[in-house]
Amino acid sequence: MAGYLGMHGETGEDPYEKLTDREKQVLKLIAEGHSHKEIAGCLNIITKTVITHQTNISEKLDIHNRMGLAKFAISKGIIKLKL
Repeated sequence: MAGYLGMHGETGEDPYEKLTDREKQVLKLIAEGHSHKEIAGCLNIITKTVITHQTNISEKLDIHNRMGLAKFAISKGIIKLKL
């Protein structure tokens, strides 16, 4: 689960680049703490589609919880910590 630390796979490829544009949008909203329902409303998609995107994101990044996704997003500069 080293993915959120920004480590690269064996090919040296950034795992973030494996995500589609929509998956990147969903990742940002998840990392900001939005619920599946809120994300669905924001992106005009159904909740099941949000869950599918999250599953795909988790597989591609090898990060399988919201906290890990948030840490990854912070490390990539996708979101910023508010202190």
